[in-house]
Order: sequence, then structure tokens, then C-alpha cells
Amino acid sequence: MNAIELLCKARKAKKEARSEIPLHHALEVRMQERGWKIVYYGDEAGNRKLASVGLSDFSKDIKSFAFRSNTSKVIAIDSRMPAKNRRHALAHEIGHIDLKHDLAHLTSGDEKDAERFARLICTDGTIFKRIAIYLFCILCLGFGIYGSVCIAATDDPNIQQIDVSASPAVNADEVVHFTASGEKYHRPYCSAIKGRSSFATSIEDAEKNGLEPCQMCHPDIN
Repeated sequence: MNAIELLCKARKAKKEARSEIPLHHALEVRMQERGWKIVYYGDEAGNRKLASVGLSDFSKDIKSFAFRSNTSKVIAIDSRMPAKNRRHALAHEIGHIDLKHDLAHLTSGDEKDAERFARLICTDGTIFKRIAIYLFCILCLGFGIYGSVCIAATDDPNIQQIDVSASPAVNADEVVHFTASGEKYHRPYCSAIKGRSSFATSIEDAEKNGLEPCQMCHPDIN
């Protein structure tokens, strides 16, 4: 999955999780509302729950997994892990689900995407943005599929202005920018993103991933 799609899906999942309760519980509620059963195994009660849905054998050698059939949808987590690890494992399995992986035939690429997804989910807002920018830069350099990633100048003296370029895949006229937390895409000169970290992509990809045009710099579209 390309970097923009992964970032947008992780951001959507985090936004849908209820912010007034701890992230771990918010993720549980979000998935339960979508029909998924969360099972913590490793103690007698949890093992019984897992056995009741016929999944005891799955838990012998792994710390977490997601299972879907015509009759059940289960996310199972080893309760003996530390709380931080349980939260990360839950986010990892949610990544497989939200990224629409084939749960019965996961590939190494699927695992890498789910791991990136989990890392984005399990960070606070500021770190979330910085990690997202870092991952996006790495993917751009590795695959050369997007024009550029710009980390705009900020008031923080510890953050250096960076301009990372990769092989262009879109015409300059089609390039727009979006922020890690925004819902709109902007032209490069838009005052709404001035001094803020932003990603560059095409209008087509921005709209495909649910972003809407900024009314300030795209009045012709609105």
C-alpha cells in the first residue's frame, strides 16, 4: 500500500476512536461497534472464550491474530504481554483489517504495512505527525512515486527545514499539499498550510483518499 493511503487510513482510525477514553479502550470500542469480538487469552477465562469460537490452536505460537469467517470476527491478544505491547498488538491487527488484508494469507508486505499502521496509531499527536513525515520520506526515497515531501519552516529551532525530492510522478500543475491532521488539500502557496509540515501528492490521489479542496486556494473547484 502506498504511503498516502496508509497514512490516511491510520489517521481515520485514530480519529474514529473516542478521544475521551484511553486509546486502547477506544480502539476496542471502535472495533466492537463494527462487529468484532476482542478476546484476551492466556488465562483460564480468556482461553475458554477462545475455545468457544474454536480458535485455541491459533494462539499457541503467536501473540496476537485476527480471524474472520462467515460466522465470526475475532481479534485475539495475549493478555500476558505488558499493556503497551497489548495496545500495539491490537493496533497491528486493526491495521490488517482496515487495510483490507487477506487474513488467511498474510504476506510479509502486509505485516510491514500493519506494523507501520500500528506505530502511527500508538503515538501522541505531535509524534504522530513527525513519524508520519519520516515514514513518508523513507517511502518516497525508496519507491520514487511522489514528487516531494516538504517539512515547512516552523518556530521550533530544533526542527530543520527539509526538502526531499524523489522521481516526479505528476505534473507540477497537479501537485497539491495536505497536512497530517487536515481534511483538505491545498495549493503550495496556500496560507492555510504556511509554516506547517505538509505532504505533496496529486489532486487525483488526494481526492481518492478522501481529502477535499481548500476553499481558500481552490475557489474554482468549490
